[in-house]
Amino acid sequence: MKKAQAAGPSLAHTNLRAIRLPGGSVMPACSKGRLLSGDGGDYIAVCWQHEHSGWKVVLDVLIEYVTRRRIHTGTVDLYQDVAFGRTGPGSIPLTLRLEDVGMEIDEGGDQALATDALDLIRSVIQDNEALAEELLESLESGSDPNNSLDNQPPDLVHLTTMILEEALSRSQARSFSRTQLITSAMSVLSALLSLPKSKYSLRVWLYTSVLFGPGRTSGSAGVALAAEQTSGHYTMTLALLNLVQQLLHEAFASKRKFVLIQAAAFAHGEIWVEHLSWKYAQLGDRFEIGRRVSSYYGYVLKQSPPAFADALLHEATTSTSNPLVSSIGVAPHILCTLYASRCYGDARCLIYLLVSHLSLTRLILSYKQSIPESSKPCLLEQALCAQVAGGAGFTDSTRSSIDLLACSPSGTIAIKQEKQLPWGHENRGNPADVLANYVKGRDIGTAVPLESIRVLYALCASLSVTQPWPATIIGHLSNPEATVASFVRIVHHPYEDFALRNAVLNFIGKADRGIVSTPFIAFTARFRVHRLKGIDCLNVL
Repeated sequence: MKKAQAAGPSLAHTNLRAIRLPGGSVMPACSKGRLLSGDGGDYIAVCWQHEHSGWKVVLDVLIEYVTRRRIHTGTVDLYQDVAFGRTGPGSIPLTLRLEDVGMEIDEGGDQALATDALDLIRSVIQDNEALAEELLESLESGSDPNNSLDNQPPDLVHLTTMILEEALSRSQARSFSRTQLITSAMSVLSALLSLPKSKYSLRVWLYTSVLFGPGRTSGSAGVALAAEQTSGHYTMTLALLNLVQQLLHEAFASKRKFVLIQAAAFAHGEIWVEHLSWKYAQLGDRFEIGRRVSSYYGYVLKQSPPAFADALLHEATTSTSNPLVSSIGVAPHILCTLYASRCYGDARCLIYLLVSHLSLTRLILSYKQSIPESSKPCLLEQALCAQVAGGAGFTDSTRSSIDLLACSPSGTIAIKQEKQLPWGHENRGNPADVLANYVKGRDIGTAVPLESIRVLYALCASLSVTQPWPATIIGHLSNPEATVASFVRIVHHPYEDFALRNAVLNFIGKADRGIVSTPFIAFTARFRVHRLKGIDCLNVL
């Protein structure tokens, strides 16, 4: 530093060397600063006027965290840190690190600070395209054009994935700070993927392919699943499913499906077929995980049916169809228990799960009809027309109550008397009978009855082309006369949902063509008489 006479009565101090500030901005040499402290002490304070983007400092916080983690674990490479050419030996500017300007950071890296930085970035770029583009351009601006590509500092995507891979590869017991860091990193990647026409999506695809590696290899997402299964809290799993969902949407938008296949196989093998046997501290997490995976499958079947249909049809196993059928078959009893225990939030999650599972079931059955030579019944059809035993572990009242006690947050749900809903409590293990009871249910909203009758229609249509001719749906109903009467009331009731009335008529029209059996045909004839008298004017489509 050099003293110089300023224009005023005070002295000006100039820096002899250029100073690289945290965030990468360089203050030129011989910049004049104003003295703030007395000149006779061991230390002096000098103020320079210098404008610089604060977001670059946030990015430098992440770089500093990755650098310290690499030094702490002994994985640092030939470069001094991941900032590459910015702080290497022989660099001309005097580099000031974060601790040089007063920030205190642990030797192994401050996980809480890195988590806060990631959360701050996500809060800005999520669901705000204009502000996200402005921020991302600010983070990339100011790079040194003289440096080669390998010598450039890492961008936001590279930094986030390095943080994520390091946290997943860490062999340690589950900790709350590590869980928060992994969740925040996954959320940033999901927010970047959600940006329309973003140039960052390809980078996310390239860097996240290692997350869906086989098994529980170091750095793969399977490590997070294994850690959470011991505690029953699934924060990382839900964040991972959100990332998979964003990868799915971006894959169909950009026609890139190479990582999608990996992500789909991972979600199917590691989550879908296993999640019913996991331990849960929050019962709603079980329903939410199942809903997200089934909605993921449904979206794939709508966009590109052949891409995933084999896993659910021709190559389906019991573990594949069991989450669908068992959830549909035992949901009425679980809902009764949840309502009796006043767990309305969990009950709402279960209803959302039912809507998603029923929609996926209908899509699978409808797709099967479009496949040539699909005369043999698939495993899903057989399961829907059979008695459910075991599987999800909710098939009898005793075990269901025990599971609720174990899965509740406080573990204090006391079930003294189960309040039965006016629907769906008969034959809880028979999915076809439960589907018929869903149609007349009024405590589960309007979506579940509508999807249920559509599933019954798709099941009847699919069984109609099956050889040899299977047993009719009516044989799987515990009380066919009551079911027919309930369908009559739905169609005749002027205040019932129009879409539900029309769907019931579609099902009756399918029955009238000889697919179901006599009770429905008799009802159809009676309904046509009433319609001729002007009581109802809906058309059978």
